[in-house]
Amino acid sequence: MYIKLRFILLYSTIAFFTQLSAQKQINYGSNSDASFYVSTGEVDLYCEIYGTGAPLIVLHGGMGSISDLRFNIPALSKKYKVIAIDYRGHGRSTDAGNFHAYDQMANDIRILITKMNLDSVYIFGWSDGGILALHLAATETKIKKIAVFGANASLDGLIPSVIESAKNMSPASKNSFIQQYKKTNPQVSNADNFVIKTREMWLRDPYIEMDKLQQITIPVLIAGGDHDIVKIDHLIKMYKMIGKKAQLCIIPSARHSVIQERSSIVNKIIIEFFN
Repeated sequence: MYIKLRFILLYSTIAFFTQLSAQKQINYGSNSDASFYVSTGEVDLYCEIYGTGAPLIVLHGGMGSISDLRFNIPALSKKYKVIAIDYRGHGRSTDAGNFHAYDQMANDIRILITKMNLDSVYIFGWSDGGILALHLAATETKIKKIAVFGANASLDGLIPSVIESAKNMSPASKNSFIQQYKKTNPQVSNADNFVIKTREMWLRDPYIEMDKLQQITIPVLIAGGDHDIVKIDHLIKMYKMIGKKAQLCIIPSARHSVIQERSSIVNKIIIEFFN
């Protein structure tokens, strides 16, 4: 019995580390085996696909990329066909124009949904990606449900220190964003312009109009950490504005990076909500 138990424990341990190793070998956001581009007619959106089943679009945070979601994609792709997207100017996607706007980026995703012939789509969006998901939920009939983490509808929904950091971005922070951009994006010379446009978008109100939230008729999960950069009372306000179709989830002892730091809980919440 003792030997058998040891064998089971040893087998389970090997299986766990084999799975962990396999996940580590996948470079989410830079995986040529799973990647493709979709042209909107203005920009080329870099995408990666994992898993099979109902389509689930996943959207990363501002000035980030698909790699932001590296702790979520493995679990979600066991249940869904995960379509991970670098939206306009981010990650490996190209950029265009003199400004960034949330409704503009959401429209890019809408075009992608049409070009990929997706009829019924789930969306999981984090931070800026969550704002794009809200725009899509209000206007796109092919969206079935959305799960939104750490998203705000307006600038005053953020804690004061974050607003101050956006208004007075330090040279070190700006350089960090520029260097990260240059590592992956094909338009290297656009790095400085990309950071300027994104920062201007962050300081432009509203991110999404409150009355637009009232247009949403599909189920929506509004979620965040209790130590998020988005104020809890703002999340509650968004939840109430959407109405009966909305659910609210505040995760304890969690920051804005909850999707990475508490990924196992977040993934379970998303899957349960979509199911």
